[in-house]
Amino acid sequence: MPYLLLLACGAPSITEPIQEEVSHTQELIVQLSARDHQLSCSTLSSSQLKKDLVEIVDTIERPPWVPMRAAACLTELYPQDSKEDLIRWISAPNKKGLAFLIAGQLSKIPDDSAISIAKAGLEGPHALDIRVRLEKQKDERFIPLLSPNPQ
Repeated sequence: MPYLLLLACGAPSITEPIQEEVSHTQELIVQLSARDHQLSCSTLSSSQLKKDLVEIVDTIERPPWVPMRAAACLTELYPQDSKEDLIRWISAPNKKGLAFLIAGQLSKIPDDSAISIAKAGLEGPHALDIRVRLEKQKDERFIPLLSPNPQ
């Protein structure tokens, strides 16, 4: 009897392929997840790449290199457009590794954004470690921030 019910209702065909839509974010996660792959940020593609990279940093925790690579690509591809997100992450108490990565990238970021991000890092929960990283860069833009009485 159950067999007749399935025939009458039109059971799904086994031969029909199941189509799953894969989002741009999911595609990027796969690209960023390749552990031994030398990632070039310029090869990433998405119709909304900046938004997807920010979403990855904000939502993905494992594997840990995925959000780190996404953040590195943001600093490389969208350093000024990502300023607010970079400030948020360098100041977040639960994003220590990410804060260190951002601090290490500051010498590659344009002046106005780099100084704002560095200042936020020096006022945040990882200030001592950020200070050490900025001092090692020997970037003249950060000297006023690193002086005893920053301006």
